[in-house]
Amino acid sequence: MQAGDIIGSEGVRESAPSVWKIRDDRSGITQEFESEPTSDDIKRFNRSRGYSSSKIVTKDDDSKLIVIRPVDKSGTV
Repeated sequence: MQAGDIIGSEGVRESAPSVWKIRDDRSGITQEFESEPTSDDIKRFNRSRGYSSSKIVTKDDDSKLIVIRPVDKSGTV
């Protein structure tokens, strides 16, 4: 056990992550944020990867992770 662990009837659970992350589904590249990323943050992440648009594949509030996948202009992956 360590500081931040949560102890419950089901045993020891690690504490929730303190930072949010956006991960590119194709390259695996991840960027961290101190708070939940906004749509503008995701747009900036897209531009930094050279994408004009992307689709949110998953958003997990517990692990504070948003996974995006680039899409072309027609909307196909």
